[in-house]
Formats: sequence, C-alpha cells, structure tokens
Amino acid sequence: MVKVSILIPSFNQPDLLDRTLNSVFTQSFDDYEVIVTDDSTDINLIKQVVQKYKGKLNYFHNEIPLGSPHNWNFAISKAKGEYVKFIHHDDYLTSDYSLERYVRLLDENPNADFGFSATDIRNNHQGFIRTNRPGSFEIELLKENPFLIFPENIIGAPSATIYRRKVDKFFDVRLKWVVDIEFYLGILNENSNIAYTPEALVCTTSGSPQQITSECKNNSEVEFFEWSYLYNKILDDYPDVDKKSLYRRYKKLLKKLMKKYKIISLYKFSEMVEGELSLSMKYLLAVNQIRTILKK
Repeated sequence: MVKVSILIPSFNQPDLLDRTLNSVFTQSFDDYEVIVTDDSTDINLIKQVVQKYKGKLNYFHNEIPLGSPHNWNFAISKAKGEYVKFIHHDDYLTSDYSLERYVRLLDENPNADFGFSATDIRNNHQGFIRTNRPGSFEIELLKENPFLIFPENIIGAPSATIYRRKVDKFFDVRLKWVVDIEFYLGILNENSNIAYTPEALVCTTSGSPQQITSECKNNSEVEFFEWSYLYNKILDDYPDVDKKSLYRRYKKLLKKLMKKYKIISLYKFSEMVEGELSLSMKYLLAVNQIRTILKK
C-alpha cells in the first residue's frame, strides 16, 4: 500500500493542471500515487498533459461530467493510500518538501486523523493576496469545539488538508459553497485532534471563471440555501452540539447575508430563493428562521 493518495479532480485548464502535476512530481517524498479524475469537455486537452507524467499517475476521464463534489467523491473512491491528500487542479505545492511535511503531520501525530497547513492565496490576475495562517490559540479552540468552523472556515480549501483514508468520509453532494466545512465537521466530530503546521505548504488560486467560487460567490440562492441546509443538518446529525452557540453564529450570519442582499422583508427573501428552498420542507426552515429575525 502506498503512503499517500494524491487526488486531483480536474476540469479543463491544462496549463494549470500541468503546474499542479509538476509541483507533485518534483517532491522529495516519493511514496505516493496520483489520481486525476477529469471532467474536461475535451479529453485531448488533459491527456496531452497527463502523458508527460507516467508511472504513478492514474487517469480517469468522465465521459459525462460529474461536477463538484461528485468528481471529488469519485477520486476518493479510487484512493488506495494510507493517507489522502487533495490538490485541486488549479492549486499547487509550494516547495519540493511540501508533501514530506504533510506526511510528517500525521506520522508524528498518531492520535490525529486530520491535518492541514497554512495556505498562500493567489489571484490569477492580481498575484499574491494573503496567507491563511490560523494562530495556535485558534487551533486550540477548534480542537475543543470543531463546530466553530461554522461559519468561519479557518482551515481553508481541501488542498490544504491531509487525512487518514480510514475515516471513510465523502463530500455532501447537495453542497458546493460550504461543502468543505461539512466535510471537515464530519471528520473532526469523530476525532477533534488536529495536526497543524503554520508553514504555507500549498498555494490556492482564485479568479478563474470555471471555479466553484466564481459560480457561488455573491449568489444569494446558493448562500442562503447552503448555509441554511448546513445549519439544519448539524442540528439533525450532531445532537450534542451547543445549540445556543450555534444559533447565535447562524443568526449573525443570516443578518450579514440579509444586509448583503438588501433583504428587508420575508416576501423579498421568499421570492429570491423560492427555487431552492421549495425543494424540501427541511429547507423551508430557513424561511421561518428569517421570519424570526425580521420580527426583532
């Protein structure tokens, strides 16, 4: 069994995938397999890149694009390593020893199932933006109460993480915008030990029109639906959660979203998100939660 399965879900953009693969195949640590699950509309775009990296690379092209996060889950199903390391096709490892450092996180913390690093964040057009680097105090708080990542995701994107495959966790296919938070909660609720390094071992990029962020950011239907869905899912799945604390954070988030989208009435809210929230009575809970806030 290999030590690490490196999972790279891809969609078009062969130049960015080439950069990602190059950052992997130059690593000092070499006990790994690479799994590329490809949603690209033109298989030749990606095949030309993949053929440059032979041996440890397993390539799967989806004839019918799966979309996110289905394609991520497909990659997980192909993993055989002891550890699982996601790197999205437009992200890359920042140094030749990044993978070694990630592996060391779990090797040196046998009680932890999940680890992550700081992240450099770049925009495709503007260059370097900032480094996401939680402090030791924030990490300790997260260990004590993993639900604090709702709604503030201090961990970052899946590309910043590594976890033990034995946790056997998949992404919730109903989500896109907050899918990573739901995934992290599922792992950390079982084992809140976290292995963390303040080194920025990976760089994530933004600014591409094909990214999920571009699809979801500033989309009122997506934001209200997903945050409401996740809030109610937490209540359903984790009965021991501190409900009062969770509700306070959720209420604060809703007020922020209402201000962002200039919602001053329940009618406006219902009209804006009726497509998503009519899917199920569970999602209609969000309407009642908005009504409660508007009355105060």
